[in-house]
Amino acid sequence: SDYRRERTAWLLIGAAILCWGMAEVYWTLFIEGNPSAPYPSPADIGYLAFYPLAYAGLAMLVRARAHEINWRLWMDGLIAALGTAALGTAFVFDFVAEHATGSTLEVLTTLSYPLGDIVMLAMAVGVVALTGWRPGRTWSLLLAGLSALVIADIAFTLQSTSGALPGGEWIDPIYLVAAVCLGSAVWQPTEASE
Repeated sequence: SDYRRERTAWLLIGAAILCWGMAEVYWTLFIEGNPSAPYPSPADIGYLAFYPLAYAGLAMLVRARAHEINWRLWMDGLIAALGTAALGTAFVFDFVAEHATGSTLEVLTTLSYPLGDIVMLAMAVGVVALTGWRPGRTWSLLLAGLSALVIADIAFTLQSTSGALPGGEWIDPIYLVAAVCLGSAVWQPTEASE
């Protein structure tokens, strides 16, 4: 049923956020300020587990809410997603790939973040296009939260890769905005009942 699929979708999205949160706790306790911290670390496992869980949850939510989506717009969604992925690859992934250093495992871990972020942002843009660029409250909050998370992550990656962005704590509030949007999305009524 749609309810069961949507429930599973939200559980997957919740599990993704839980993995991210556990990684943040581990990072704060054991990595931040520790010059001898390993890389990759258990925090990276949590951060990277976020992506497949969030992708699966987003895909299941699209499937559960298919009645809200005009499937004639699938080509718009595909074009928007591929365009976003192309821009992300050209501007973010290539930059990080040029500046990534270390062992093969370290470089692969470093490159996994922008790749995961680009795919997430492409999926979000594709879903908005599928809704005819009128996503409604739930989709807007969910996709804004995921997009904010991705933007903060990309900014952090660029900040830590050869100082491409100014340092400081200015990225942290973006993560908080992401958390508020994602938490609010769960409590929205279905579009049909609005």
